[in-house]
Amino acid sequence: MEQKNFDSQFDVKKIDSSAKPYEKLTIKNGDVYNGWGNTIYEGKPENIYTSEKVIEDWFTRPIRSMARPEGEALKIADFGGAAGATVGVIQKQMGHENVEPYNVDINKDAVNRGKELNENINHVVASLALLPFNDNFFDAGCSRSVIQYNPLDSEKFKTQGEVIKEIHRVLKPGGIFVMTWPGAKSKEMFPILNQASAKIEAYIMGVPEENILDQKCYTDPESLRELAEAAGFRVVESKVLLELPTTIEAYYDRFGEIIKQHDGNLDGLSKVYNEVIEKYGSSLSTAEINDKTVLTWSEHRLILEK
Repeated sequence: MEQKNFDSQFDVKKIDSSAKPYEKLTIKNGDVYNGWGNTIYEGKPENIYTSEKVIEDWFTRPIRSMARPEGEALKIADFGGAAGATVGVIQKQMGHENVEPYNVDINKDAVNRGKELNENINHVVASLALLPFNDNFFDAGCSRSVIQYNPLDSEKFKTQGEVIKEIHRVLKPGGIFVMTWPGAKSKEMFPILNQASAKIEAYIMGVPEENILDQKCYTDPESLRELAEAAGFRVVESKVLLELPTTIEAYYDRFGEIIKQHDGNLDGLSKVYNEVIEKYGSSLSTAEINDKTVLTWSEHRLILEK
């Protein structure tokens, strides 16, 4: 069992009054985890999903490094961007006159919400496996925690390979695509991680485990690099950005209302979570926090060039 114990490294109470003792962890760039996506990132409290500092580090900086055509704004797409928050921050950081932003998502409600929040973004409802854009349309693109919602192989759903091929098609030669996702560390781990995650997520959603396994895949970086190269991309970078624990309490804080809709509760979630630890913990990444074993998840990034 891969375990890390950081209990003695610092006093969580001195860092953040909202941080709970069972959720503290120091690892890589993230120091203290106290909720879904909340951490001390490079010395400051941040939420990795909304923090402009994190968006700057993970997305804006690699996109900014590419050459911009003289006098032209870069067409940048947030593929699977929900309401388009990430590309909105990228435009702010790079300068409004330098970016023509697009938000593309299959969820119509999320896109409509994006239109209300930022009308300066081009909001488009579309499947990422069938994009309504010409070849070589975008200068750059990003995708955040999206690819895992597609299976590797399926007769019913768009697959990760199809999505990556389609994004490659709509990028210009030399275009940059920055993709982050929570996934397994290795090919050996990823089928186990998917089984473990399916048990927890099936309880949260109130559906059979097969439903989750058919539609999602927490793929490892090597497998995604292979798909990217098969699509025609050159891999510029592959790295682990953060590793953070996912506690029972963090799950319930985020998904409690969904769990209650099918008469679930925290005790039921705890039972499933602990069953997962007992069955799969020796094969997954875990941490020992205040004498509790918790699962950790890894956030990965690929930077690809067409």
